[in-house]
Amino acid sequence: MPDKETEALIAEYNALRHEISDHSRRQGQLIMLSTAIFSTSMMCTFMRSSKDAKRSLLLYPFVAMFAAELCYDSGGSIQLIAQYIQEKI
Repeated sequence: MPDKETEALIAEYNALRHEISDHSRRQGQLIMLSTAIFSTSMMCTFMRSSKDAKRSLLLYPFVAMFAAELCYDSGGSIQLIAQYIQEKI
């Protein structure tokens, strides 16, 4: 039977693995959201097909940049958790 210290390490490891899983799931959600926004804006633009509507496509790079920054931040968090697991556990 494992001692309390080993049980605590296992519990901490499982909690950190769950956090990594949550970060990965959020990255996927951000990518899907970004794709959905782009698809919707393209569909609306081509349905209206006016010059003003086509200008609205210029907003997509800003949305994509925001989503990419969130993914990058989430990736950095995953890296820090992995480093902690490697060094401490």
